[in-house]
Amino acid sequence: MFLENSVAVVTGGGQGIGRDISLCLARHGASVVIADINEQTSLETKQLIESACHAKALCLHLDVTNEDSVADGFREIKKTFGKLNILVNNSGVAGPMGPTENISLAAWQKANAINLDGVFLMCKYGIPLLRESSSERQGNIVNISSVSAKRALIERASYCSAKGAIIGLTRSLALECGQWNIRVNTVCPGAVDGPRQHMIIQHAAEAQHRNFEDVEREKKRASPLNTFVPPTSIADVVAFLCSDAASMMTGQDINVSAGAWMC
Repeated sequence: MFLENSVAVVTGGGQGIGRDISLCLARHGASVVIADINEQTSLETKQLIESACHAKALCLHLDVTNEDSVADGFREIKKTFGKLNILVNNSGVAGPMGPTENISLAAWQKANAINLDGVFLMCKYGIPLLRESSSERQGNIVNISSVSAKRALIERASYCSAKGAIIGLTRSLALECGQWNIRVNTVCPGAVDGPRQHMIIQHAAEAQHRNFEDVEREKKRASPLNTFVPPTSIADVVAFLCSDAASMMTGQDINVSAGAWMC
């Protein structure tokens, strides 16, 4: 229970990796704000937290691309809990796939609004509340990027650009926020098992006129461990970064890729 008495907000916390992060933080003692636009999955996650983790959870309908929604969300967090100790920026989308010349500006901007602008807005409005709470313990921001920030993917210019920018934002904020006892780090997942990974494999299989199983097998072989990363492994690293065991870590980008990328 090393996060006992902490309050954490997780964007996209109702589903996918976000659900596992929410549950993991709750298991370690944190009260969790599930900030998501999907009310049904948020409610399901809240119920899991309360029944399995015996922790407090709040569903917060929040659109990371809308500044008013973000500002209102943090006002609600302050009203309900009076503080914030952990901010996990997990919301993200795969974005447009295909040759750059075929990607519309609208599609590029729509993806970046979630993958990058949303991280900025959450930090903009979250830092003041983290700063207010930093006297009792270190504040933590954990941004979810990708190894694709460091290892380019063909026909994924939008995604790779946004995830690379998150690493730059993380380092800048680490320099800015250290004076307030707030640490800022990035987790860079590799190929995470789940529906989004299946969608990416299906897209590649269709583009290459190959079957799904062959592409999946080949992608797994890119990892020394010959596997995709379980979402729970991402959650465990997020929890570690928010703990006192990582008290001297800030401005770092940590790969969790089953060894598929080592830089």
